[in-house]
Amino acid sequence: MTRTAPRGYASGEPAGSPTDVRFSDHGKRTGAAAGHYGDQRTKVTFCPGHPVHCDLQVPNPHRGTPSNEASFTLRAPGGEISGKSGRRR
Repeated sequence: MTRTAPRGYASGEPAGSPTDVRFSDHGKRTGAAAGHYGDQRTKVTFCPGHPVHCDLQVPNPHRGTPSNEASFTLRAPGGEISGKSGRRR
């Protein structure tokens, strides 16, 4: 997924995999959960013109579970950045 900052948004440095990832299908939670991977301390710049790209990895037990929306939190030194994907289908 790609998270973009709106114009006027202050620069931040999120680090690690997205947390509190929740998947839904037409507004109903699917129960699928994302894992984390890689160095959780690696920081990236997040501000207008510098989108953050994240992979959401879902373990095999929920393989094939339809979802059209994901919500998540990115950790940053000054707090958290919440996000939500758009519904697709």
